[in-house]
Amino acid sequence: TGVQTCALPICGVLRVVDPDPRLVDEGWRVLSTARSGTRLGGGSVVGEGPATSAPLVTGAIQATPSGELIVIGRDGGVSGGYPVVGVVATCDLDAVSTAAVGALVRFTPISASAAADLHRDSMRELAASLVPPSALASH
Repeated sequence: TGVQTCALPICGVLRVVDPDPRLVDEGWRVLSTARSGTRLGGGSVVGEGPATSAPLVTGAIQATPSGELIVIGRDGGVSGGYPVVGVVATCDLDAVSTAAVGALVRFTPISASAAADLHRDSMRELAASLVPPSALASH
């Protein structure tokens, strides 16, 4: 299967802020998903040395010693001692968290300012799609 766009429910390309260069050269497969995070395998980014356990932002990408990646989900907590090698852009978080096991994931670099612009755009689109309460009132 080919890489799909990040706008689809099954993720393809995820934009990553300040990634480890090895992260973007590899194709990754979803191994498992949960509200705490998504585990990816198939690449070769290996976490080098232990990191201090600390709170993480949603979307932080950790590299385990075995070479698997963990993308921290909305119920994720602390780092577990794995180094962080990138952060998934907020506008792509739903795509990675709803990806089916076996789905192909590719990362592409993006600047923090471009990620912020995409987030603002997605919030505008969401607001425009909401139905105002007055339109729901019974006639």
